[in-house]
Amino acid sequence: MDLDQYQASLEQFIQYPDEAQVIYPIIGLAGEVGELFNKFKKVIRGDKLREEFEAALLSELGDVMWYATAICYDLGFSVDLVAPKEYLDGIDGGLLTEIEPLAGVEDLLFELLDHANSLVKLIYANDFEDFVKPLRGVLQCVHGITKHFSTSIDDICEANVNKLTARLEAGTIKGDGDNR
Repeated sequence: MDLDQYQASLEQFIQYPDEAQVIYPIIGLAGEVGELFNKFKKVIRGDKLREEFEAALLSELGDVMWYATAICYDLGFSVDLVAPKEYLDGIDGGLLTEIEPLAGVEDLLFELLDHANSLVKLIYANDFEDFVKPLRGVLQCVHGITKHFSTSIDDICEANVNKLTARLEAGTIKGDGDNR
């Protein structure tokens, strides 16, 4: 599933009122980045294994993509304009080494946090013209992280649509938590 297909599928999952456009997905994006850090903290503390972290991380990245795409949707522009596939394909996400299995992911997570923070600041400044750069940064970080784990944004988006579709069908899309 490419980014245009992902964005086209988005409308069926939007559960927030029109008056919350832009602000709701920005707050959601910030929350998902916080969840990524919470999961990463547990790896550092020794509570989670790398494999558990990887699965949780990739699931949360789908949510990050949903909110980033929802921001584009609410602002009326294509996510592909923010970060065209050719642009993302040119980014080197690096490869994991045997010595440090999470090398580089930490930096990308902190960059992702910085871009999410920039979006929050822009919304509170009512500055809708400068959204492209931090949104592009979010997509770059997600792309880089997916490359670390030998997957892609397209795969993350498809898995997220499958998860959201299952929740919509089960009537739990407005629920809370990962296991609903």
